Amino acid sequence: MVTLTVKNYLSWCSVDVAGNTTSTAGTQTACVPANGTVNLSATALTGFEVTTDDWHDVDSQQLTGNNMTSKATKAIGGADTCVWVCCRTASDGGTDCPSTDLCP
Repeated sequence: MVTLTVKNYLSWCSVDVAGNTTSTAGTQTACVPANGTVNLSATALTGFEVTTDDWHDVDSQQLTGNNMTSKATKAIGGADTCVWVCCRTASDGGTDCPSTDLCP
């Protein structure tokens, strides 16, 4: 097992890691199998929105059919890893999400 760290920029999303209970915590850690794929999802809190590029350091992402949730997958390659998500301010147009990687 390895550790997957999921960072939720300024806690603007409700995040689900591998089907566990959703959380608005700024950082979540999950113990996941060392080899495999982890499913992630983010739902924007009131005043924020999801887009097609909310997730970072993941392998794939997509919006749900109703554009309310952003889903992503992360392949785990045998070592601890990190991903992050930013649900932008609905009225901002996306410029309030960081342009630098939040995972070291």
